[in-house]
Amino acid sequence: MGTTRIAGVVVGMWKFNDSVGSGALARVANGYKQANPGSYGQMLIRRCSKDQLAISFSYKLGDQNFKHFSDRLWADLKQKFGDKFVGHDLTTDVWTIDDQPIA
Repeated sequence: MGTTRIAGVVVGMWKFNDSVGSGALARVANGYKQANPGSYGQMLIRRCSKDQLAISFSYKLGDQNFKHFSDRLWADLKQKFGDKFVGHDLTTDVWTIDDQPIA
């Protein structure tokens, strides 16, 4: 089983205080997906620490550069959630291992 590097893709998570709740995070994720058809891959809401929830995602950058994408979303999430948006973990260094979907 080999690996293949994927160019032009961001994979990561936006992290929130868990008091925000999964319902609010689902609404935000769906809004981003609808505003950018075909750009977001699978999006998940997951626990990322004892007191945090995250929206985990993959995103095709297209003509955008990483810094523009990151800065724009940071500003939008800070405006929407204030201090309850606690950070992100993003990368463009992504390799596939296996293309099998999760059952």
